[in-house]
Amino acid sequence: MQNYHSRNVWVGTEAERTAFTPTVNGTTFYCTDSLLSWFWVGVWVLSTNMEFDTLPLVDSAASGSNYIGGFYNLTAAKVTLTIGGTVTQTLGTALNATGARALCVVSGPSVGATILTVTGISIDDSGVLNAADSEILIANCGVVAANAYFQTSKKWLGQITYTLSGGGAGNALSFNYGFMRAKTNNNTNFTIRGLIMFALGGATDTGVNLELLHHRLTGWAYSAAAFTYPVASRIIMLSTDYGANTRIASGIYINWRRTNLLTAIAGATGGEGYLVRLTTTTNNALRWGYVRITFVTTA
Repeated sequence: MQNYHSRNVWVGTEAERTAFTPTVNGTTFYCTDSLLSWFWVGVWVLSTNMEFDTLPLVDSAASGSNYIGGFYNLTAAKVTLTIGGTVTQTLGTALNATGARALCVVSGPSVGATILTVTGISIDDSGVLNAADSEILIANCGVVAANAYFQTSKKWLGQITYTLSGGGAGNALSFNYGFMRAKTNNNTNFTIRGLIMFALGGATDTGVNLELLHHRLTGWAYSAAAFTYPVASRIIMLSTDYGANTRIASGIYINWRRTNLLTAIAGATGGEGYLVRLTTTTNNALRWGYVRITFVTTA
């Protein structure tokens, strides 16, 4: 077994690979007897399991931020539901083809063992629609921690309703709420290994930015009036790598590539996924483009 050029690239037999436990994620091992190439992400994974998603970058005519591969539709202001008072809050618009999970982030526990339930029209990944469905989002709001995040396992269409029940008169729960959808690669566990962004400018814009976001159940923060996704969930961001050098103009190409990523996504077991957020500050800044995410399935 040989290590080449002091890098994390090894060559040896299958037996040597099996007995070898690397200390660095991303280590590559080429087997001379089987002619297979493996890399290490806590377990050995065949390089032939490498896959990619190509997501089109379609800039809307108006500047601003748009999501690709998923989305967050978050209501900035919190809501407070109170037993004996207002106990429901709606989200969404009837007939909208949202197909997303409902979420909430609580300010802290309620007084009393209240229950928060989501009701509406659900749709599953087999195409089964339930016109009058419900899911308990929080079974006991009296024991939740501040800033705790919850999301439904079901996906919803049109308008949904959050309902607080149980407890006693005056028991209240304050929370942020919204819809979310992230790429789970068919509900699998996988590791993101790289990103390529390539696009052609349509207008001069010095504020183009692209973020690769890791959707996860941790790191969220309740806000009374400015609820947003966790900044700590950014895997990488164009403006961090390029600094002020993100200008694009009509007929000018923009290219960004990262090959050193190693972000594990628990899409099968942890309700996680990823999504891309594109920001422009000039109308029609992009003529066309794409983002390609490289990943390897681990379960």
